[in-house]
Amino acid sequence: MDFAFTKEQEMFKKEIIRFAKKEIVPRVQEFDLNKAFDFESFRKLGDFGILGLHFPESYGGGGADVTTTVMAGEALGEAGVDGGLTLAYGAHSFLCADTIFKHGTDAQRKKYIPKLCSGEWIGCMGLTEPDAGSDVASMKATAEKKGDKYVLNGSKIFITNAPIANVSVVYAKTDPDAKHMGISAFLVEKDTPGYTCGEPKNRSRCQTYGHIGISRGKRYPRVHLRRAFDQDGGAHIPDLRAVFQQL
Repeated sequence: MDFAFTKEQEMFKKEIIRFAKKEIVPRVQEFDLNKAFDFESFRKLGDFGILGLHFPESYGGGGADVTTTVMAGEALGEAGVDGGLTLAYGAHSFLCADTIFKHGTDAQRKKYIPKLCSGEWIGCMGLTEPDAGSDVASMKATAEKKGDKYVLNGSKIFITNAPIANVSVVYAKTDPDAKHMGISAFLVEKDTPGYTCGEPKNRSRCQTYGHIGISRGKRYPRVHLRRAFDQDGGAHIPDLRAVFQQL
């Protein structure tokens, strides 16, 4: 198998490097010293097509393959774009937008993906908690069904893009006894009552780390992650291709 870049990919990489050196890199030091997030540069990533590079053109994306998408990220680093902005791009495009695109309903894709591809909206993923990081089964956040909605309670920490995000994919336990098999995902917009975010935390030149709080008693739409399973020799195997379902 040949993993070499095609001529078209090499040309595209050079275009990204030229773009980044001209439009973004000159602004890096200013925003780093001011400990501020460069919204203008982030939007320029959307205008250039990087934020939505691997999404279909019908959703405002570029329709690129995985190799081209990874190459684009490497090109930004080679050009000298700071790690904070590229980390924000990764959390936005892959942890949030990609999750919605792959597992969401058509209505959810149409509502969120074009805005995330353009950079009009910024996304994040709320998973890590004070006592739960890579050990996802230890998360404390819960989602309790109340009538036709779920009530979310809990907090998240060190969430990239949290202070600037318009929409978050927030994970919580809908069945605590099932541990990692009882975790669901909720789409929560920043203006949803009960959703709060703390001040940005400056970590490793990333100005967008933050804390998410979900207040007790506030109700969220029943948009949850329904787990799918396969069977193999009588054993139930988690199928990571879960699907969002609007109940």
